[in-house]
Amino acid sequence: VGRDQRCAGYAGTFSAASDADSESLSISCRSKTCDLVDCSAPVKSWSNIRLDSLVAALCAGFPISVVVGAPEAAAKLVRKFRTTAGETVFSALDRLCKEQGLLVTDDEAGRLVITRAAVGGVASTTRLVRGRNILASSGAWDLSQRFSTYEVKGQTVTDLDVDAAATGDAADPGVSRYRPLVIVPEKGVDRVGARDLARWEAVTRAGKSLRVSVTLAGWRQDDGSLWRPNQLVRVTDRRKR
Repeated sequence: VGRDQRCAGYAGTFSAASDADSESLSISCRSKTCDLVDCSAPVKSWSNIRLDSLVAALCAGFPISVVVGAPEAAAKLVRKFRTTAGETVFSALDRLCKEQGLLVTDDEAGRLVITRAAVGGVASTTRLVRGRNILASSGAWDLSQRFSTYEVKGQTVTDLDVDAAATGDAADPGVSRYRPLVIVPEKGVDRVGARDLARWEAVTRAGKSLRVSVTLAGWRQDDGSLWRPNQLVRVTDRRKR
């Protein structure tokens, strides 16, 4: 888009059509990270490994660079992790990062990015407003997967004993009626991991329950920079009744 790179990947599908008056060619492209979505992960287990090293091991062999945008998460020690037969690389990464409260995405250079939600900062255009830069919009509100409280119950084996008190709690103030949810992780977690997973479930489910799609007038913000993923922006979209 102008001089700014928007994506990097592979052209995977070509479709051609013609009639008496016209011809068309359609090319469908995907990010370089598409191979992680499609391909199987190695069936292997790891123990006592840094998160960034584990991500690199899962992506080994693919010509994809990895960026861990959360420094404190990169150094986090993963006590045990195991892939299963037939599991894709992305599924394994998503499961790993979900346990750590992290987000798996990519960037315009086709790199795999491990980050946290909204760390892209606030968009320079501080507001999207109907009639100014919003051309069209749609929304979906689905509260069926939100709960009033989340309790993660897990246990972790330490060098000395089994910590059966490895629990974490979180609440969703947007759900007024009593709707508790107890989550048992696939593998053992410590107290910090249980707390982070409970918070991740609360905020992620709240975010997914309120989805808005907005069509804008162009690729760029008011300062000329491109719209980028994982940024926060305020939206004012009042419809006439």
